[in-house]
Amino acid sequence: MLTKRSTPSSTRRSTATRPDATSPAVAVYVDGAFQPAIDDVVADRILQDPAAIEFRRISRSKRDEAFVQQLAALLSTKTNPVEAKALPVASALYQRFHALPLWAQRTQTLPEKIRKVRDIVLKASDPEALLFSDLASTLEGEPDPGVSVVTALTKAEHA
Repeated sequence: MLTKRSTPSSTRRSTATRPDATSPAVAVYVDGAFQPAIDDVVADRILQDPAAIEFRRISRSKRDEAFVQQLAALLSTKTNPVEAKALPVASALYQRFHALPLWAQRTQTLPEKIRKVRDIVLKASDPEALLFSDLASTLEGEPDPGVSVVTALTKAEHA
């Protein structure tokens, strides 16, 4: 007969603890698409085809974390604060660029850098790649990339 051993609460590890800024995390992808949460649909897909699920280790630098924090602060409003995490920040960017009128989403009259940022965000399907790969490579060498992203958004909104 098996008996359940009790573990003292001081040695138990909570699954709800959040890693610090430099701790690696894991992102879940189903058929190559990022999944912000493991819900019933993802669980069902795991049961149907375990090979379709991919786990990617995510490790961010302090610079990446500062970029996310800055974007969250710049995108936040009194009525709609943006949490300083990659998914909410990427989501806020994506929503704002997709809220542009269609002509502003397609016009070629905007300066090249603004068009590049706009096009990257509009085509994004992975928040990690959007923030830490695509935008980072486009804005490489910029002294203040967070401000550059929000400036591109604002200029596209007023185009």
